[in-house]
Parts: sequence; structure tokens; C-alpha cells
Amino acid sequence: MNVFEKIKDLSPLPMDAYKQSFVSGEQQNRIKVQYYFNRENSHFYAKVFFGNNVQGPPNHVHGGATSSVLDEAMGGAAWMNGYPGVTVQLRVNFYEPIKLNTEVLVDAWVDKVKGKKVWIKSTLTRTDNILCADAVGIFFLLSKERFQEMGNIPDEYFDQILKLT
Repeated sequence: MNVFEKIKDLSPLPMDAYKQSFVSGEQQNRIKVQYYFNRENSHFYAKVFFGNNVQGPPNHVHGGATSSVLDEAMGGAAWMNGYPGVTVQLRVNFYEPIKLNTEVLVDAWVDKVKGKKVWIKSTLTRTDNILCADAVGIFFLLSKERFQEMGNIPDEYFDQILKLT
């Protein structure tokens, strides 16, 4: 079953929490993202459209843009499953180049948790279910207070995310 079939009955997540994000924030126009979360299987999904301004090889998406999307989706999977953390390791494998102006699908899920480390896996496929990339990330759990020390993050930010879970 492809990701389109998995998300067809899910409600899109409100994107308010992602306004300042490098990947999905409203300040950029390179990548369009819509997130979904399935409470039954704990998977975090994304529909992603790569525009013209993410070119790497001629007429294709830059690997850094692909990696950023996978990283943010894996972070979303961590947070939506109750593991607020930051990336400490990211390994991306590329299989097929992605053409510009193409919609792709991401599936991210928690693989295991050990102490303050969370392993997340993800796949990025074309709409015809061809695997373009996959990734494994290790995320380190941080407290709400530590996140707030890092920057001006209001309590409402955490409350908003917790309401979605």
C-alpha cells in the first residue's frame, strides 16, 4: 500500500506549529509540505512538492533538500509520538533522483527508544510508489525547559503539538 492510500482518510495537521521551519515554514517558497499523523499506527506522513528553487543536478532536486525533508518528518514522528528531541545523527540513502516540480510522499516512524535516544526511520517515495530515498535518524530527547533555553519558544507551542497527539 502506498503512502497516498495510507493518508487518504487522515486529516491534514494544522501547519501553524511549523511557520518558522526551514523546510515547511511560510517564509520560503521552495518546498510545499502537508503533514499527517496516524494515531493508530503512530506513523507521521508528509506530502511534499519540490519546486524549481531546490535544484541540484539539472532539473532534479538537490540531495540536501531531500535530506532536510526527511529530517523534519522524522522529527515530526518523534514529537508526535511524545519524544521531543533534536537530530544527533542522520543517514540518508538515495536511490532515484527526484524531478523538480514533483510531489513525493514521506513515511516516518519511531523504530526504537533507548534512554534519551530515539531511532526514527523514514522513506520517501514517488506517487507511483518508487523508493527515492530512505533515512535513519537518531534523536536526542530534550526537556521543554531546554528547548525554551535554546530560543524564544512559548509554552503554547508545546501545548499546540500535544493537542495534536
